[in-house]
Amino acid sequence: MNFRSTSFLKEAFLSNLSIQLAFLLFFSSLLIGTFGYMLVEGYDLLESFYMTVITLSTVGYGEVRPLSDLGRVFTAFYILLNVGIFTYSISVFYSYVLKGEFLTIMNIKQMEKQISRLEGHTIICGFGRHGQEMAEHFERHKTQYVIVDRSEEQLIAKRTEFHKNLLYVVGDATEDEVLEKANIRAAAHLIAALPDDTENLYIVLSARQLCPSLDIVSRYGNPRSEKKLRLAGANKVLMPEQIGGFYMATLISKPGAIDFLSYVSSDELSDIGLEEYAYEDMKEEVRTKSLADMNYATRSGAHVVVYHNPDGTFEINPPGDTRIREKGSIVALGNKAQLEAFKEIVSNN
Repeated sequence: MNFRSTSFLKEAFLSNLSIQLAFLLFFSSLLIGTFGYMLVEGYDLLESFYMTVITLSTVGYGEVRPLSDLGRVFTAFYILLNVGIFTYSISVFYSYVLKGEFLTIMNIKQMEKQISRLEGHTIICGFGRHGQEMAEHFERHKTQYVIVDRSEEQLIAKRTEFHKNLLYVVGDATEDEVLEKANIRAAAHLIAALPDDTENLYIVLSARQLCPSLDIVSRYGNPRSEKKLRLAGANKVLMPEQIGGFYMATLISKPGAIDFLSYVSSDELSDIGLEEYAYEDMKEEVRTKSLADMNYATRSGAHVVVYHNPDGTFEINPPGDTRIREKGSIVALGNKAQLEAFKEIVSNN
């Protein structure tokens, strides 16, 4: 696997070393000057330190005592040495502060703290076309997520262009340490969206081992990979090309139905939407009621159009006596105001 020869984190580490070196050189210069004047001119410790400070600061105060010829030579070379140290320190300061490295490092540390506090978030592994589309969808729906990708430049550029609070981890998502940085143990979902099936397989294996309860969705390109990904621990697998082909074919055979579903699923074009509510996310008092007892239609205006049974089957337009069972869910249809009112009735989030 090929990585960038230098990443920002590596540059930040080297920048910190440069700053430490600048301070080390400064204090070393103080020691050299102080002990040098003690040896060359026979000054005591206080006189030597004073002479060193006024030489470094170039304030122009008089000498403690007239310098000998050897003392003048030592002072000349000492000044030349400090010109080099001063030049190096200024360049480090410019790189660290004026070029924005300090702020960027602080932003990364703040981002790491934000990721460590997340709970129930989604981890997106891969920030290509599909990963960016997912991120934009989660942004619109205010869903917490973290991106894991190797391309640091792309992540930084997207954070500037797309969302200043974009949370990401730079690294190889097949490595446990990288997934740990994305706070996988507190995550609810993970999407393996890399174009390589083998890498997605490794991600699924690692994620399932680190967090057995995680809901894992994986992309695949080769039909032979589907079974392997499921065996590795993926809850759902899909082939984007297959979905695209099915969608285009259905536009010919059932254009009206597809146009309606596209309209409903579009956040920009439509005020109508679909929202799913799992049994686990419902209020305690709602879990014990039938759909009729909830009286949701009168109170919100939204309609329950699908009941997803725990065994994976679906009931379209479920009857009023339907009760939501554990691991089941319902899908409601309505406009934004109706869905917000419906959420207030059923959801504990």
